[in-house]
Amino acid sequence: MMQLLGDNLLNNPGVLLSASSTGAGTFIDNIHDGNLYDYWQSGNFGQQTIAIDLGESRTVNALALIGHTFYSSSVTTLIVRQLNNDNELLSSDELTIAHDNAELWTLTEQTTTQKIEIKFDAVLALPRVACLYVGRQIQCPRSPAFGNELPWMDNQVNVLATRNTFGLALGSMAKKTSGISLSYTLRYVPITWAEFEWCPFIEKALHTPFFVRLSENFSQVIYATLDEIKNPSIVDPEYCHLPFKFTGSLR
Repeated sequence: MMQLLGDNLLNNPGVLLSASSTGAGTFIDNIHDGNLYDYWQSGNFGQQTIAIDLGESRTVNALALIGHTFYSSSVTTLIVRQLNNDNELLSSDELTIAHDNAELWTLTEQTTTQKIEIKFDAVLALPRVACLYVGRQIQCPRSPAFGNELPWMDNQVNVLATRNTFGLALGSMAKKTSGISLSYTLRYVPITWAEFEWCPFIEKALHTPFFVRLSENFSQVIYATLDEIKNPSIVDPEYCHLPFKFTGSLR
């Protein structure tokens, strides 16, 4: 099944963000603006905490990162704690970091979560985070159909070769495009799911980037912006096809 996280609760009014330390010239508010060119960086070594108060109880079942240096800074574990308004612990998840690329984790779902703490140990280097999403992940009952492209390379490449009269290559020039541009159709999706889950997601994705994992069988997570969306096409009284196109990055 395809996993999607597009509604970042950190962007809601009344949300309070804080960190146990902050590096010079960086700000904790940088982690929720959706931009990859600015970031927050830890200011000290040792145990560090990013604290989030959502201002009210909300559904939280996923966390996503992009533009971070946790892995290259030797931080391989994040502890995510969910608490209620009285600071009572509701759940704790241990997330394993295997790279600095985009990542999307499923958390223990709590329908009454108001406060979230993200803890880690900074030992060898001070990690930074460009973008953090916290919110409700939706799972599509389908993955893209067989035959669609896999995003294993973070670019599209056209190679132009110069050849001699015998057809042997004398040299080549590679032209790379920026990001991954992909078109998918989710086939035979229940119409009720499309109405109550897909359409609200698309309304958000029209204006803000989103995280997508094409299938639970794939490790790659893409941080994407929507390029094109078309109306669902009915293929059965209870099912429809959902075509969409996006451009994104793995990093």
